[in-house]
Amino acid sequence: MTWSRWGKCAVRFPPQFQTLGYCLPTPESGQAAIRAFLDKSGLTANDPIADLPKFRETVSRDAKLRRSLLSGNGMGLQKGQRRGISLGQYVRRRNGVSLGGSGSLQNMLQRSFGARSFAGFWRYWNPIFGYYLGKYIYSPTRRFAPRWLALLVTFLICGGLHDIVTLLFRGSTQFLFTLWFFFFSLGVMLGEKAGLNMAQRPFWFRAAIHTTYLSICLILAISAQRLFLR
Repeated sequence: MTWSRWGKCAVRFPPQFQTLGYCLPTPESGQAAIRAFLDKSGLTANDPIADLPKFRETVSRDAKLRRSLLSGNGMGLQKGQRRGISLGQYVRRRNGVSLGGSGSLQNMLQRSFGARSFAGFWRYWNPIFGYYLGKYIYSPTRRFAPRWLALLVTFLICGGLHDIVTLLFRGSTQFLFTLWFFFFSLGVMLGEKAGLNMAQRPFWFRAAIHTTYLSICLILAISAQRLFLR
């Protein structure tokens, strides 16, 4: 199977990438494969047109990745490969630049607040911390627990780690971060249950929704803290 040009194509890339002239010849490959390929290249469907040269370079350089996309394998990122991915590879995939590279903070903020869902927000937020949480908390828990429980445990441990840092520096903690991250996890699950998808919305709209989500979770955490820990 080869790449197809515009014409009789079942699935096309998002509008931002149409100048590449590439599409998928079979619907079986699907949008999931497109999203996975964009993710592997360090880009998202919401990235600006300025990133097209980098995307084209990735397509041209990695023939194996191209074949994997077209075969519908999600780029061949099987469970064993996900476990074996390095921190540097993970950061580049999520951030679009190498670990410690110039523009990493800007990319993180743009991609997080420009994500199409709450789950997508956390997929791009603080990729270094996310790498270790995924590797040592989420993935091991997911082996014996349903996804919602693994997600909840991961967020609670993440919040607990923030509270431990607060305890070390201040000598006390009121578990605000644990509560905050608990509500973060609920927001992610509710967003997925509701099928939240802001991919077609402008950046300012997505950023406003994410900011509102973070703020509401903080208000709920402070309220719960005052209710249970006063």
